[in-house]
Amino acid sequence: MNTVSQDQGKKWRVWGRIIGPELPSFSIRLGRAIVGPWPLSSVPPAAPSGLQVTDTRGVPYAQNNAPHTRIQSDCWVVVDGIDAQDYDSAIRQFSQRDIPPIVVALSTASSHPPVRVEIVGADDYNEPFVWSPIMAVTMYSPIIDVTDERSADLARKVAIIDSNENLRTAAEVFRRSIIYSDMTADSLSASSAILSAYQVLELCARIIQMEKPENYDEKVSEISRKLQARLSAKTSMTKRAAAIKSAAQALDQLEGKHISLRIECAAEVFGLDKNWIERERRLGKIRNSRIAHPGATPSIFELGMALGADDKSADYEAISIASEMLWHAIRYIDEQGEQP
Repeated sequence: MNTVSQDQGKKWRVWGRIIGPELPSFSIRLGRAIVGPWPLSSVPPAAPSGLQVTDTRGVPYAQNNAPHTRIQSDCWVVVDGIDAQDYDSAIRQFSQRDIPPIVVALSTASSHPPVRVEIVGADDYNEPFVWSPIMAVTMYSPIIDVTDERSADLARKVAIIDSNENLRTAAEVFRRSIIYSDMTADSLSASSAILSAYQVLELCARIIQMEKPENYDEKVSEISRKLQARLSAKTSMTKRAAAIKSAAQALDQLEGKHISLRIECAAEVFGLDKNWIERERRLGKIRNSRIAHPGATPSIFELGMALGADDKSADYEAISIASEMLWHAIRYIDEQGEQP
């Protein structure tokens, strides 16, 4: 008996508006997508506003609406021929597979605010203009003519991201951070954006295989001697337990198991500077002390102060840190000659 997987069925076209710095004024191919002016003869009408559940038939419900800030841009991102059973599956595939590498490739090309995408809708070529419930955000500068060289560079970035599992996941998480950032009317969303941005750093760090230091055996022997001495002394069980924990932490650090150390080691390999390291340490500190563990959520002001964000919001500073590491990671893989 033949079966059809969940993401197979009809062919779908899915599209959205894209806004950001230095977008192309003519169509270029990035991965499966065409990015540029609307590629068809007729532009779809604007998505309806104020969507509400109108007929609940007495059934209790909770309605969660994503931000409805609309993008006004003449630049589109369109993917044709997506295999999916229904428009929800097609849009989810478009959102999770096609959009993240494009967002990273375009966002890391400049120091401007990151690219935003409003996923507008999908059609199966028979029943056009089914609207997506997913919305995203903000306002930017006009589109420009891009050179063939830049077009090729962006296409290569998308190919590199697609070919590397850690980068592909990092791209998805990076876009998640942007989505959370677009909801920063409260500190919960800002905290989620910052936490996702830090996860991008963790994923990029996995690209670099940690090597044991040359004096590894000597360091292990030193840790062992100190532990034996502390356990041999007539001390309380509490102090002995503390000695064991301290030795375990020293071994983890020696073997590069501390994520902060792995991130810094990877950053050094990628060629990030000391200023970036200082910013990453502030991000790691607020992540470890206030966001990643249960407790009172810090205010947006506290987050900004902790990250030294100055005139930037805390979540934008975190996204900027993640964007820079992504750019350097992509460049590193490209220079290593790992062909996509």
